Amino acid sequence: MKLESKHKYWKFLPVGGKNIEQYVYQENGQRARFTENPDDPRGEISRFIDSNPDFSLLLMPPTSIECLRCASEYFDEVIIIDYNELRLNLFQEVSKGEFKTLLIKDEMDLRDHLSTHINKLSFGKVASFIPSRYARLDHKLRCLLKEELLKIQQEYCSFAVNRSLKSWHRTLNALENIKNIDEAIISLPNIHGKDAVIVGAGPSLDETVNKLSIYQDKYYVIATDGSLKTLLRNEIIPDFIVSCEDTVMSWQFFTGYLDKLTGVPLVAPFNANHYLLKNYPGPVCLSKEKVNEDWTENILNKLPEVNSGRCVGHMAYNLAIAIGAGRIIMTGFDLAFKGEVFHPKDMAIPYFHEMELPVPVTVTSIFGGEIRTDLSMKTYLKDFEYMIRKSGQDTIDATEGGALILGSKLKALDELTYNGTKSLLEFKIDKTELKERFDSKRRKDVSFFESMASCFTSYLVQNSDQVNNAEKQADRNSAFALLEALLIEKESRNEHVEALLLPENYSKSDSWFLWALEKNVKLIKIGDLSALLHQVKAADIDHLYCINGQVPPDLMALTDIECTDIKTSELKTEYERSLWLKKYSILTSSSLYAFWDSMTPEHINVFEHESIKLIEKVANGN
Repeated sequence: MKLESKHKYWKFLPVGGKNIEQYVYQENGQRARFTENPDDPRGEISRFIDSNPDFSLLLMPPTSIECLRCASEYFDEVIIIDYNELRLNLFQEVSKGEFKTLLIKDEMDLRDHLSTHINKLSFGKVASFIPSRYARLDHKLRCLLKEELLKIQQEYCSFAVNRSLKSWHRTLNALENIKNIDEAIISLPNIHGKDAVIVGAGPSLDETVNKLSIYQDKYYVIATDGSLKTLLRNEIIPDFIVSCEDTVMSWQFFTGYLDKLTGVPLVAPFNANHYLLKNYPGPVCLSKEKVNEDWTENILNKLPEVNSGRCVGHMAYNLAIAIGAGRIIMTGFDLAFKGEVFHPKDMAIPYFHEMELPVPVTVTSIFGGEIRTDLSMKTYLKDFEYMIRKSGQDTIDATEGGALILGSKLKALDELTYNGTKSLLEFKIDKTELKERFDSKRRKDVSFFESMASCFTSYLVQNSDQVNNAEKQADRNSAFALLEALLIEKESRNEHVEALLLPENYSKSDSWFLWALEKNVKLIKIGDLSALLHQVKAADIDHLYCINGQVPPDLMALTDIECTDIKTSELKTEYERSLWLKKYSILTSSSLYAFWDSMTPEHINVFEHESIKLIEKVANGN
């Protein structure tokens, strides 16, 4: 029984006359090379099991029956993987169907088949074992089971963390957008095969922006939010802006230039930054994904579908397809460092601003050779390549630098021939009916709140077998408390109510505390977001004082209150720029005024308050 392939073939035979199930070995001419140690088939797998006790799913090539039975004793599930159909069929015949097998052609095929094991992948519970002899015999299968599986598992683990940290925030945004966005663009225009340029926020944009300016009447410009200030400072008004950030910090992409955006449509997912969408001066187009959370069913019906992908650049690409672009021209998509720079000089929120650079990885440059990037950008690059391949869209990479994007054609903006000029687009703005549909579902569906509240829970907590039921219930209780707080309607009163949010650690002799007592300001205690929302809404507070940035940015964005940050030192918070919203201001002493005035953008007011300094002197006995 053998499988022939050119000068090599695979056999299943007993070895050495021992009473052991057949081994797999390869013959090349007269030389036999075993896939495992023929004298101890359990040895290598046993050592692997001892050093990897926490895995539950094991992927292996078609090895000896003895080795596989050993693996099956320790793992919940063992799956035999091979790209060679004849070899896999031969194994199935010998093993008499004892083990589950999968024919896998490539990494994408492996990814699709593993999608039924989301929980195991998300918690890093999937391992692969390939005997060292086998790995030397079949490099392709080794790569599939080692490098490619590791990459897939990293992405799923990243997704699980992202879902735990971001899902609640996106649901919060969705709820606020449903409540507040009454009218929006509900049908996208069609540019009928004309060119669309999508603009990323890579460092090469500083060079290509001049060419964009020259030819901007020839194509439709779709700007990612990170590229916006570079474009506007070069007098380029985009035809569309896309933003899919969920945090309030993305507001900083737009401040300072709002007057230029009154006629530019902003396309954003229905769960994007609610503060930006409520305060954006131009027309808004809320979009939905191809697959959305269960609780949104029958609520998002009127919204156009534009998948956001993993990053805003992916959304820009999908928007170009949605509006009927002929060619999609990419510029500013370096997806890599340019020297030590990762973004154009005018970007409002640099990706690695005030944080350590990650451990770099490398990708192929458009000029050949390797270029430095980070793991997330490498993933975005692979996604772009997949999108180009799947869509069949004619894609031009006019970044003139950065990573090589397979499937795209390399051309500079001034080397392209453009068809005619773009025409004025018309946008139909209509009622979204989001709130009406939401309220209707609340009344009719008894499980609605439970389904929605689940989005506020932690995926890692709820799906881990290491977390007890009491902790899972506490996580669910917190989710319901936040949902309840978000649905409380703030009452309208005429009185002006001021409050001070007490920091975690303070002394009643602190100058600001004495100042607050002197002003008869209401004192409230710090807590989680749901507790703070309850306090602010119940007391109808419209002006909140905080100390040294110790206030959640979401509290300000959700309640739309004025917030005065009392600064007593030069210490910045990690999320300082997330506080720079429309109604935020700084109050400090004259000695700190110059520092904070230089640290904040022009639209943030910084005030001196000498009474704080005087009270501080009194408190210190001076």
